[in-house]
Amino acid sequence: MFNKHFIIFLILGVSLCAQDNTVDQLIEKLSQGSKQQKYLAINELGNMGADAAKAIPQLIETLRGSDYLLKVMAAETLGKIGEKAVEPLVALFRLQDQETREHAVDATQRVGDAAFAIVVKHKADDSFHVRVCVATTLAVVGKNAAVLPELLSMLKDEHLEVKKAVIKAMGKRKSSVVLPQLIAQLSDENKQVQLCTIQSIGEIGENAKEAIAHLIPFLGEVETLDTTGISLMQIGDAAVTHLQKALRHEKPQIRGGAAQAIGRFGTKAHVALSDLVAVLHDEKPFVRISAAIGIKRIKTGVKEAVPALAKNLADEERTVRQSSMEALAAIGKEAKGALPAVTQNLGKRRIDFRMQTLQILKTLGKDAIDSIPALVESLNSAPTYDREIVDVLDAIDPQWREKYKNQVPIVFTEGISLEISCSQSSPNRIAVTITVTNLGSSDLTNILLNAQVTEKDTAIISAQDNTEISGNVAIWKLDSLAGEQTKKYHMTISYKGKYNCAANVSTKQGVKDTAECRNLPFDDF
Repeated sequence: MFNKHFIIFLILGVSLCAQDNTVDQLIEKLSQGSKQQKYLAINELGNMGADAAKAIPQLIETLRGSDYLLKVMAAETLGKIGEKAVEPLVALFRLQDQETREHAVDATQRVGDAAFAIVVKHKADDSFHVRVCVATTLAVVGKNAAVLPELLSMLKDEHLEVKKAVIKAMGKRKSSVVLPQLIAQLSDENKQVQLCTIQSIGEIGENAKEAIAHLIPFLGEVETLDTTGISLMQIGDAAVTHLQKALRHEKPQIRGGAAQAIGRFGTKAHVALSDLVAVLHDEKPFVRISAAIGIKRIKTGVKEAVPALAKNLADEERTVRQSSMEALAAIGKEAKGALPAVTQNLGKRRIDFRMQTLQILKTLGKDAIDSIPALVESLNSAPTYDREIVDVLDAIDPQWREKYKNQVPIVFTEGISLEISCSQSSPNRIAVTITVTNLGSSDLTNILLNAQVTEKDTAIISAQDNTEISGNVAIWKLDSLAGEQTKKYHMTISYKGKYNCAANVSTKQGVKDTAECRNLPFDDF
């Protein structure tokens, strides 16, 4: 919500005080004044509290207006006026405009417990909008002893939106008194009702332990998996024991859901770590993936899982390999035991695999010293990103260049960086900027820069800076690039629907780099 005092000071730069204004004068300013005067008037009316009751009609009119900030301020002021504003606010509950209804509910909630007796009289209104607003208001106002019976009676409402609002309100009351009724709603055939119920049970927190066993089955459904995991975490540590048992459930979907949910408990889930590691070997790929997700969420103190994760890097299922790599990347230095398996991913075709491998090795730092030969070898073998590999090598051993200078010519220089950016210049036209930077202190010579567009109906229209264009390829030949110098090259391409522009640069000294810009997803390539 806006901090109105800050905004008013920012706009006006004046004091909010208007001691000489009567309620009538403030009403007139609210009705006829400039926007700044309206801000001041609403604020002063709010300072008057119940004494500003005469301004309720004009404040209600403001609440129905189009200025969002004025509506927010009007709601706050009506809440300060108190009980006399409730009936006029409830009248707004039946409007079609959702935003105005929400502001009216906000204002009514601000009135506090004094609003309960007035609002509850409308719980059976013929407008479902009114009933929804009543339930939403009862989430905040009144005492549990009085409010909960009313909400339970409204739970019988057949309108879906009303039922959802009532269930949400029950959760916000945070009372276990309504837990049996909420558990019963889990059997509702409507998925929206189930989701609202699961969420509300979670909001009750530790007092909802009785519901844990009833929530476990919902870990096996895609639509309810995440919401259920969050709710179990909100209930607290008592859920971990149930989740441990669920890791051995006969249904693989529930085993997988339990594995993901356990991870949400962080280090508190260490008691279940052995069971979680065990399901990394589950016969079902989804369960193995979920176990890796759970371990990734725990992050620390999971060294026990590293051998199994390393083994799964060779799994026949790509998504199992992917999730295992992500888990190892999250684990960080504790993943040292997986170094041989991780290093093998330097040769993978998928960019994300290679980049996650580099992330792990960089995190390990000097502990990844055994990976240096593979990293140096990968500098001269596609597909890799040389500058990222060099960064990792520097993190592992700053002296690697000297040690390997007789093995790989590329390490004589500090390298070259290639960046490419694309921006829409006109309909079906893309302006491409290619930036080449000499990262070292020595000059690079005989530089060859290529840019190629692919995809159907894509073509290079023009290119600057002494370019040779051959079909869909633009070629720049540079005699030299001084140490730490940067040059930019430009071209324009036309496209229909999809475009992909890839560039590569190489030099006589053997350094090279690649870059790409596209409006296509980065799948396997």
